[in-house]
Amino acid sequence: MVRKGKFGKLYERLKTPEILDFLRRYEGEVRTEIMERDAHQTQVNWNKKMQETIAESAVADVLRNVDVEPAKRVEGHGVGSRLRKKLDEWERKKS
Repeated sequence: MVRKGKFGKLYERLKTPEILDFLRRYEGEVRTEIMERDAHQTQVNWNKKMQETIAESAVADVLRNVDVEPAKRVEGHGVGSRLRKKLDEWERKKS
């Protein structure tokens, strides 16, 4: 790729700064795509493996038989409610 001029023109000799520059350009332009593809494939393989593991285990059976109830809304336990109770108690003590 260097001889073909894909990373810039090559004048006279090949020096260390030029080699490092070529390597940086290669890493940024070519290697990045390869690494992204490999990372995506690794994630796909991991997800598939985890799905198979869960499907084969007893966890899947347990999860199918669990009844999930929606969360109950709790009234009167927020910051405002606690503050109101404190103020009411303070008013009673004051009176």
